[in-house]
Order: sequence, then C-alpha cells, then structure tokens
Amino acid sequence: MPDYLEYTSDSDHNFKAALLRIPEAVHIFARLDQHITAMVQHLGKLPELTARDAFFFIGTFVLMFQRQSRNGFSLLCRRMSYDALLVLRPGIEAVIFAYRIFREPRLLEVWARRNDNFREFSQEFRRAEIPGDMPHRDAIAREIDFLNDYWAHPSINYFASSIAIADREIRVHFFDHNDPQYFLVLLSFLDICIKAAEVFRRIWTDRFNVFVTSTEEEFRRLMGDCETLKARWRERTGR
Repeated sequence: MPDYLEYTSDSDHNFKAALLRIPEAVHIFARLDQHITAMVQHLGKLPELTARDAFFFIGTFVLMFQRQSRNGFSLLCRRMSYDALLVLRPGIEAVIFAYRIFREPRLLEVWARRNDNFREFSQEFRRAEIPGDMPHRDAIAREIDFLNDYWAHPSINYFASSIAIADREIRVHFFDHNDPQYFLVLLSFLDICIKAAEVFRRIWTDRFNVFVTSTEEEFRRLMGDCETLKARWRERTGR
C-alpha cells in the first residue's frame, strides 16, 4: 500500500495522463459543462425571476448537479471511478428533485421544511414514484439503484468490485486497474450526465423555450459525439 504522498502523486499523474489518453471524453464533458453554465446564466438574465419563484431554486439544483458532475469527472480522470460515482449520486438526485418541483411547485415548501416535517419530505421525495413523463426516467432510476447496490454501502457487491483476495493477502484498489471496466464506467458517466442535462432542458422548455430551441442543434451534436465515442469503444472491446 502506498503512503499518502505517493498516493496523491499517483492521483495527479493519472489526471494528467487522462488529458492525453481520453481527450474525446474530456472534450465531451467540457462541452456539456459549458452548456449547463449557459442554462444557469440564462436564468440570471431574467429580471422577473425572484426567490419567490420555484424556478429560482430549480436553478440551484442545476448548480448542484454541475458541481457534483465536475468533481465526479475529475475523479474519473484520476482513475477513481468508485469515488466519482459516489460524488455524482447527489447530483443525479438533484435532477429528480428539480423535476418533482417543476411538476408540483408546492413541493418546494416540502423540500425547504425537510427538518420540520421529515415524514412528508420522505414521502414526497424518497418514496413517491419518479414522475412518469420525466425524460430518461427509467435509465436514471436504474442508475440510482445501481449506485445504491454497488457503490453507496459496504455490501458484498462493493467488496467484489473493490477488493482482491489472494493467499494471506487482501488488497484494496485505490485506482482503477481494469481498463475495460474503467472505460465502461467513464462512458456510462458521460451518458447519464447528458441524460440529466436533457431533463433540465425539458424543464426549461415550458418557460425558456427560446434558449432550448437556440441550443438544440449544438446539444444534438454533443449527444451524437458521445454516441460515436461509445460505438468506437464497443468496436474495440466487443462489449
């Protein structure tokens, strides 16, 4: 097991190497991040938007997703996919919370009063079904379930993906050592982040349709480039 300074040095090396090894993935994520920034900046240009408006707080969920996805992707570049997916998890939940409030603005108060009435919050935000018309509802729900089953808790699934047991030796992998598995997680990460952005675009459509239509072509190119990258990976690996 490396000492802490060696561990951080390896992490920094992996990040710099990723800029050379996976430039297409880095470029796709940077373009997606720029798109999210543009969505938030559009809100800031609307003088009628105030803290009394549910959309004001939906904007904070967008920023939460951006922060978590940025940090998660940085960890992926360091070949720390376990940590990356844990960091992304609240970002994905922020997408679902935002869509719930978009569909039922009264839920903003339920969310804000979580500590006063946890039972109502839990019922509306944890137990209630994800709205059926949310884009990519099933894929996003599967991602949350997957993270809960394999990443969020020290279950047997977590141990199976993180630990190697040999004769009289137990190893915990701090960095991704299996290239095919690493690239699978990387592409899945990009895919779910693009799906999350589509949810926010759906929210924006009802009220800020000009932004959505003016960026449609650019966003479709981003989606197409991600699909092309996934297809190339499948050709190389047969997965």
